[in-house]
Amino acid sequence: QVAVKKITVESNTALTNTIELDTYTTVAGDYLWGIAVRAYGDGFAWTKIYQANKELIGSNPGMLYKGVVLSLPR
Repeated sequence: QVAVKKITVESNTALTNTIELDTYTTVAGDYLWGIAVRAYGDGFAWTKIYQANKELIGSNPGMLYKGVVLSLPR
């Protein structure tokens, strides 16, 4: 007899809460990768968001301030 362990996976709200608008206001803990996953379904699309918002984000795309309204190219 084989013991079977049931694994429960809880969804991560940040990744499953999709962004459908053309703008997004950042909150604490946001990263471009996560925003891209929620907006486009592809984390690698973070560069699209960065290019459209370079003036707001600055030279360090790894550091986002909360309360910044980002444009999400569609």
